[in-house]
Amino acid sequence: MGRVGLAFSWRRTQLTLLFHFLRTDKVQLRGKHNPIYLRLRNQLWKLAPELADEIAESAPVLLTKPKILTEGKTDWKHLKAALKKLKEQGLFADLEIDFQEDESPKGKGADNLMRDCESLAKIQQTVPTIGVFDRDVEKAKKKVSNEIGDYKDLGHNVHLLVIPVPPHRQTTPDSSIEFYYTDDDLKRRDKDGRRLFLSNEFNSTTGRHHHEDLICSDQNAYQSSTIKIVSDRVFDKDNHNVALSKNDFADFILNEEGEFANVDVKAFARIFEVIAEIVANFDGG
Repeated sequence: MGRVGLAFSWRRTQLTLLFHFLRTDKVQLRGKHNPIYLRLRNQLWKLAPELADEIAESAPVLLTKPKILTEGKTDWKHLKAALKKLKEQGLFADLEIDFQEDESPKGKGADNLMRDCESLAKIQQTVPTIGVFDRDVEKAKKKVSNEIGDYKDLGHNVHLLVIPVPPHRQTTPDSSIEFYYTDDDLKRRDKDGRRLFLSNEFNSTTGRHHHEDLICSDQNAYQSSTIKIVSDRVFDKDNHNVALSKNDFADFILNEEGEFANVDVKAFARIFEVIAEIVANFDGG
């Protein structure tokens, strides 16, 4: 047997041992809603999606439906679309979520979301209520900085969740939810040729695109010290704005339109692992 064969055989052995460990009495005594169980189970799902059906047979049923609040009007759309796709892959089959589908023009905003969560935490909530913040929100990051995970229990079943760093964004950790997609998916074009841009695609002095005959007129965007999404004020030689708005991008993904129907959402699994952990710890009180 060659090296590749040995590596595959060893991986299968490890996965088999983990699968059987999850079904042992020791794990069952801890409870299938135990966060350790959930994290191991989701890890096994990611490593061996071909075992999803078998794992699902012994998976816990999360009867509690958490309420998710987000800061922007596009965040919940990305989460809702990602959960649907992950479920289609056999992941998080038992996780149902009540998204607060805010369609107001500018969304709730980070400050308002923080105030809402702190206000809700003064009264007992009947279901886990989770405020989800982008990782570039400093106030939220400070709130969870001393916690073991990426969330903070405010009391009365209210939690703050700062989205974890996606595996492919380790060099740019403080970013928004759009960065859970790969660069290739972020740059997909709609039928009119519009797309999202990244700030590092433009010259930091002139705003000209490095490779296309385009110019960005938003100085705050192309001179940003961190990589940001540019969703407006990118013009071609005929002065047409060719930038796609964040809301249109989110709607295309949610509605599975055209080129946006098959975006890669596997990075979102980490967010739902944290949500499942919060739900698993919910005692109903």
